[in-house]
Amino acid sequence: MKKNITKHIKLYLDETGSSASISFIVGGFYLYGYNQKDILIREEKIGKNILSIESIIKSNKHIKNEIDKEIKYRDLNFKNKLFLFNNIKNNGQINVSMISDLEKIRSTNKQIIIEYIYNISVFLIIKKILFHLLEIKYLKITDLISIEVNIVQRRKHINWTAKSNSFKELNIYLNTRMYENSQFLNTQKINVYQYDSKLESTIRYADYYVGLLGSVDRVHNNRSKTYDLNSENLLKLFNSHIKHLKFSNDFDL
Repeated sequence: MKKNITKHIKLYLDETGSSASISFIVGGFYLYGYNQKDILIREEKIGKNILSIESIIKSNKHIKNEIDKEIKYRDLNFKNKLFLFNNIKNNGQINVSMISDLEKIRSTNKQIIIEYIYNISVFLIIKKILFHLLEIKYLKITDLISIEVNIVQRRKHINWTAKSNSFKELNIYLNTRMYENSQFLNTQKINVYQYDSKLESTIRYADYYVGLLGSVDRVHNNRSKTYDLNSENLLKLFNSHIKHLKFSNDFDL
């Protein structure tokens, strides 16, 4: 009897926006494949690539003690942002984003609860990735599917300096929704892990990406700030060498 092969999907996500924003964005990248070891190798390459880029940016800034600090996207000048997105290598990752129109939600007099919108966005990203992989014939409805979601630390726990903690609320929500709605019959329990971005370069990749998406969104909504300069060109540059999937949050209002 032929053994069923588990197909793996691994996501790395961050978010930008607040209840006062026009939009709320969840984004990052994902890897997929038959071989979990291959995914780990690509994950390591992506992490090392980000570390290398950050090291060059920090050394060019010539600021005392800068090497030990986490780079924040909004603090980078255009030259450094250009260097960042021009030098992120393609290791088979696919960038992904989900934009929620908070103004549309406000128009219904519905309260903006970011925690709920975040959870819904992550679920919809997973759902849309599954159907994209079905469309390109990587997946079948009956396949064994393993999904891991890695997110930036959204709350501080007692042991918040630990490398990873399971984010229980999101974990329960995702698995409940998958059990309730999924057409994929053999999806294993989704595992969710959260990381301190200072300790995890793959999460900082997601942070840089949603930072860029937030800048573009502000430009489109005539709310741009000085650090949003040329963000549309940066996104075109990044999209030119890393595949991307852009979704809109279509949950019922």
